[in-house]
Amino acid sequence: PNVVLASNYSNCNLTFSGEFNNLGVLSISQRNVTIDGKNSLFINTVFDVAGSDVVLSNLSFVLNDSFYDNEFAAILVRADNVALNNINIDCIALEDTTAYGIYSSGTSRHPVDNLTIFNSTINFTGQNYNADVYNYALRMDYSRNAIVYNNTINTKLVLRGINFNTGRVASDSDYSLAVSAIYCDDLLFIGNDVTCDAIGRSFGFPTLDCFFMWGSNNAFILNNSFEMTDFFTYHGVDNYLYGLDIYSLANLTVANNDISINTTGGRLSAGAAYPIQLTGPLSNVTIVYNDLCSVSNGPNIGIYSSNSGGNTALYIMYNRINITGLAGEDSWALVAGIEGQDSNDSIMNNLIEVHSTGDVDENTNIYGISYSQSSPGDHSFD
Repeated sequence: PNVVLASNYSNCNLTFSGEFNNLGVLSISQRNVTIDGKNSLFINTVFDVAGSDVVLSNLSFVLNDSFYDNEFAAILVRADNVALNNINIDCIALEDTTAYGIYSSGTSRHPVDNLTIFNSTINFTGQNYNADVYNYALRMDYSRNAIVYNNTINTKLVLRGINFNTGRVASDSDYSLAVSAIYCDDLLFIGNDVTCDAIGRSFGFPTLDCFFMWGSNNAFILNNSFEMTDFFTYHGVDNYLYGLDIYSLANLTVANNDISINTTGGRLSAGAAYPIQLTGPLSNVTIVYNDLCSVSNGPNIGIYSSNSGGNTALYIMYNRINITGLAGEDSWALVAGIEGQDSNDSIMNNLIEVHSTGDVDENTNIYGISYSQSSPGDHSFD
């Protein structure tokens, strides 16, 4: 069932108190509504925010059902100037069912502007093993000028194969990830703690992302902690883990973040556990003062960037990078602090430590900084 806030509650402050069970979707289509959920708990009860200038504060959710009528979200945002403060979401998705903690659902014709999410916690477990469904703790589509700061996002997710039929033009290519930002220009993602733990895997190229970003220009990713683990995948079995997975944008700053990946998975010439992966076209991307650490038993790279999708220009400076993987003589058996398959890079003043779990000789592909695998176009490096 849907419960719709009456029209006479525009410009009102409302307080919820107590426990609310199985009420379905609570829809707020009125403008300038503030809801304070002091001492309240919403069990299998979710919010649809369709009115602008709405504030939700101090709400707690416990969810273990599916919410088709709310785009499968605990909180669905479809309007401008929405603020979410001190929201606590505990969500266990039904198996092979789409689920989101918070979903800001803008479109190219009707973007969502000025979303703010702060001081909130999302504990999210996704269980999509077989179906083509999506499990994200936070999904933002066409959400301009969003500010996401001082939040904790804890996820337990299944490694899933990639839907290559989309051409990776949207997050529809990835079925499992913690945070997604698609066409979110002027995004500020600051001071958040994000964890992403693998609890299972499917077939194909089992992939898990902590933060997926596409087409989001003029963005800042600052002072965050991203931690990924996959102890579900056995040594000698390939898996594909990415801390920041970034595509097709201009003017991005990634600074002062701690990104760590630790996995038992990986095998010679197959797998990935990259703290940062980038694919062009990219311009004016600055990656500075980050701590990047990753341990796997397969190919591994601290910062991997490729111009296979279009020209790339990166500034990579003052990062601390510590990478362990299995290097070999095959071109895919690559372990490096930075692999820049780019059009124009400046890479300076980084502190890089690289290890192989296997024997190393003069033909082993292990490097501090490399352009080791071929990619299209001209290449220039400083």
